[in-house]
Amino acid sequence: TLLGFEQNGMNLSDANLAKLKALNEQLSKKQSDFSNNLNLDKSRIELNADELGGLPPSFLDRQKKTPDGKVIVSANDAEYSFVMANASHEKARYKMMKALFTRAGSTNLKLLEEALVLRQKIAKLVMPSKNEDGSPADQSWVAYRVRNKMTKTTKTVTDFLDGLKEKLSERNRQDSR
Repeated sequence: TLLGFEQNGMNLSDANLAKLKALNEQLSKKQSDFSNNLNLDKSRIELNADELGGLPPSFLDRQKKTPDGKVIVSANDAEYSFVMANASHEKARYKMMKALFTRAGSTNLKLLEEALVLRQKIAKLVMPSKNEDGSPADQSWVAYRVRNKMTKTTKTVTDFLDGLKEKLSERNRQDSR
């Protein structure tokens, strides 16, 4: 659609189109580096005998061990899913979750911060600065991404997420009784 072409810079001057292309290339590189960092990360956890409940011998046998007998488990997606589904010890699941969610942490945090700045620059470059009525337009990344989608506005997205949060909070309260 026309809006899709505008999202890609159709209405921009040649100079701004070149800026958009450069920003998109930088963003793509950051996203690729982020994924590569996760894939190359060698984070792992060590589980002692008390934390191994629920994990079958076939899984434990293929894991490396420390000199003091702890089981070493890689914090990758496959091992994470298996440990989370089978480990009966809450501490083992917590260790695994923390290790997976913090992989490539400091490196990727920097990339994420840089990507957020690039996203904002892209949105500001492409999005109109004023609405049809002359009021300031939303030039956020979210507005840029949803503009040509069914949701159309950031308010629609926010309202949906707030409603979902409310429903999930109520469900969590029910489950914890």
